[in-house]
Amino acid sequence: MKNFCLGVRNLCQRHHTLSNLLMLVGTGLFAATLFYFLTHTGEILAWVKQNPLINPILLGALVLAEVFIVFIITRLVFTDCRAEAKAHSANYEGRRSHAIFPEATSWVDDLGVNPKRRGK
Repeated sequence: MKNFCLGVRNLCQRHHTLSNLLMLVGTGLFAATLFYFLTHTGEILAWVKQNPLINPILLGALVLAEVFIVFIITRLVFTDCRAEAKAHSANYEGRRSHAIFPEATSWVDDLGVNPKRRGK
């Protein structure tokens, strides 16, 4: 998984259009899911009422998986693509902060970093 994410991140740094396309896919996936749930609420609730034990768990797992995919796409796409931006972020490394779950996503920041400098 880490090698795949490293490859996607390096590819996004080299090709800005691919980075923009991945962000568009992530945003489109989120918008399409939200639109579907809003337009088919009655059908979804009827499906949940058919089996109230299993179907809510499946629906919750589907929503969590979709949010996780959009979150990972967003984290991988928003990388510093220029050498100047990388030098600037290295100078002010202590001032950078992540809005949500910094411990869970710290491995994304360490992709492509020299193992001796990882975690500093």
